[in-house]
Amino acid sequence: AVARSPSSAIALITELGARGAFTTMTLSLTVLTDVIVVVLFAVTMLLVHAIVGDGGGQPGWVVLASFAAQIAVSVLIGVVLGYAMDWTVRMTAALHAKFRLHGGGSMASTGDRRSISERVACPAAVVLSIQVAIVLAESMLMQLTGFGIFESEQWEEKTWGGTFH
Repeated sequence: AVARSPSSAIALITELGARGAFTTMTLSLTVLTDVIVVVLFAVTMLLVHAIVGDGGGQPGWVVLASFAAQIAVSVLIGVVLGYAMDWTVRMTAALHAKFRLHGGGSMASTGDRRSISERVACPAAVVLSIQVAIVLAESMLMQLTGFGIFESEQWEEKTWGGTFH
């Protein structure tokens, strides 16, 4: 079961402090398996919707174009969120390095007489604000997606009278 669950694999690796080629390969294969399962599920849902959904079916190119669009949007969102997370991690690491270089609570070499809490407050607020903005954007995206699904189902009901589910 551990080999099929990324969260279990990560928990075990973290708890045991495992490192090395085997650990990296196991985690990579576990995540890759999950990605393949999600992609196959998306393809299956598109095919079922194309065959059964509208009663008449859709041409193959429409199904493939819809699948390609879904994958492209997912990759775009993943890249944007990945860069945002990378930037956040780099900012956090830079803050940690800066305070290690200045010897913790001592004065900086530039003559900055502020305490660590004063020097950390502004950058930490920026990082926290960015993290909150990412969470809010994800929440808004999920709500808009749900609203879009709800509206499309209402439109189907009005147009064709009844549901297809």
